[in-house]
Amino acid sequence: MTKEELQKIRRSIRDLTISIESKRRQREELYYRVTGSAIPIKTTWVQESARGDKMAAVMAEVADLGESIDKDIGELLSLRWKAETELSTLSKPELVSIMTDYYIHGYTWERTAEVNNYSVQMVYILHREALKELN
Repeated sequence: MTKEELQKIRRSIRDLTISIESKRRQREELYYRVTGSAIPIKTTWVQESARGDKMAAVMAEVADLGESIDKDIGELLSLRWKAETELSTLSKPELVSIMTDYYIHGYTWERTAEVNNYSVQMVYILHREALKELN
């Protein structure tokens, strides 16, 4: 796996995460506007109320957003699995940790260094080592 492929996965994971959170907020807001309450853990669909087709249309949109979220989550999990599988082949656990934190968790170099108790410079060195192994 090349650095470019890892960067593409990192961007895709970030974009999917942002999209999922945005859709969740939108779904919550729509549901709240129609019902005046939060989305229950298990949504039970009932017959249309006096509000008629408008409520049914909004509830259909809420359901569509839920399906879209599920699709995005599936894609996100697939990307993470692909990257984690590739990174798990690295010879040292510290290389796996550095690469996972940066490319999968989306940490900055500074945060990656902090959580792994390294200097940023050392993280760069380990990152180069990991890239050589992956190529």
